[in-house]
Amino acid sequence: MKDFYAIIDLHHEEEMLSNRPASHHEIFGRRVIDYMLRALVQAQPLGIIVLVEEARYCHYLEDAAVPVICKGRDMTSVQDIIEEYGKDAAYLILPGAVMFDVVDVVGALREAAQNGVNMINIADAEGSGNVFVIKNRVDLDRAAKIVRQRANRGHMLGGVTIVDADNTCIGPDVKIGMDTTIYPGAIIEGTTTIGKNCIIGQNCRLVDMKIGDNVEIWNSTCLKSEIGDGTAVGPYAYLRPGSVIGKNCKIGDFVEVKNATVGDGSKASHLSYIGDATIGENVNIGCGAITVNFNGKKKCHTVVEDGAFIGCNTNLIAPVTVGKGAYTAAGSTINKNVPPDALGIARERQTNIEGWAKRR
Repeated sequence: MKDFYAIIDLHHEEEMLSNRPASHHEIFGRRVIDYMLRALVQAQPLGIIVLVEEARYCHYLEDAAVPVICKGRDMTSVQDIIEEYGKDAAYLILPGAVMFDVVDVVGALREAAQNGVNMINIADAEGSGNVFVIKNRVDLDRAAKIVRQRANRGHMLGGVTIVDADNTCIGPDVKIGMDTTIYPGAIIEGTTTIGKNCIIGQNCRLVDMKIGDNVEIWNSTCLKSEIGDGTAVGPYAYLRPGSVIGKNCKIGDFVEVKNATVGDGSKASHLSYIGDATIGENVNIGCGAITVNFNGKKKCHTVVEDGAFIGCNTNLIAPVTVGKGAYTAAGSTINKNVPPDALGIARERQTNIEGWAKRR
């Protein structure tokens, strides 16, 4: 096959009804342009030149998967590129956002070379295989289905059980270990890695996650965080970016964790907020307990040391430390450090007024 340059001639398609060109819309966390670039790299071109309709779209290519040369279409045409790089090479023209299989591209180039043609427009192959130009959101959905089917098939052949592949969306950069089960409605995106023997329950959304072995996640949203082996999350938990959950932990229903570390064996079973905190090992966070991490001007840090017990409805006013093995009484608002092995109580003493209800 003759050496070739790839020219991606991007347009702002009116049918998209968008401020962005079709090439910069996303499919499972990856832009269409990045799918194109990665496929082209497999075909090993001499270079990739991207023509953009407006210069303001060039910045979208700054973090592309491969180095590209970005030129404004108002200053440079396809013919200008051919004149610049020479007519001895072959040229592959991609007219806008194109969904294609690298096998189709290589085959088209070989056929063109055999026929003495040094320029081929990939749109000429449209309708064969999975080659088509994305001009509107119907085309975008079609492309997403192709990506989903390929990814799901690959994972299933790799030992992953996907209960309903038609209703499970897994991005192309996701890695999943053997004997893991994915339930319907799961959306798994970015660079997420999932270990062996895990269960990803229905309607979970996982983005850029690092998940160990034997983890269960049910009906939860987990973003840019880590979960250790044997931990259970959910249902209806929310892991926000920067959270690190240890091994054999429990992050239960309606628990939110943000920019916090939870040590091995610790549990927050329900209705808690853990933000900007370091939670030690084997800590129990009672129902309704929260770290009060914002004082109106800045975020402050809470530390709960190993083996501590945080009673239900405790407010930990950061910055504060609960020492090793210490307890806080249910309903307390703690704004001073609790020494190791102590009991922190911060609430009004109960008073019973006899006969009050009857008199009223």
